[in-house]
Amino acid sequence: MPTREQLVADRAALVSARTSLLTGQQVKEYQRDGRRVVYATMTPDDIKGAIAEVDDQIEALDRAAGSGRPRFRALSVRFGR
Repeated sequence: MPTREQLVADRAALVSARTSLLTGQQVKEYQRDGRRVVYATMTPDDIKGAIAEVDDQIEALDRAAGSGRPRFRALSVRFGR
């Protein structure tokens, strides 16, 4: 299993890839006989899913290490007479 630092680096790379894709820097262009096809190898939804997966792995590592956000249970409310 990758370390937390590797996962954070992977997440940063995915965010950068998403930004590049949304700004049109990561598109492929194919032109032949006056016809042009422009496509991307990944969709924003694919990248979003990959980011969510990495976030889940980071959260699982944090939970296993006992760090991360503390978990609190909900407070119960009772109305007295």
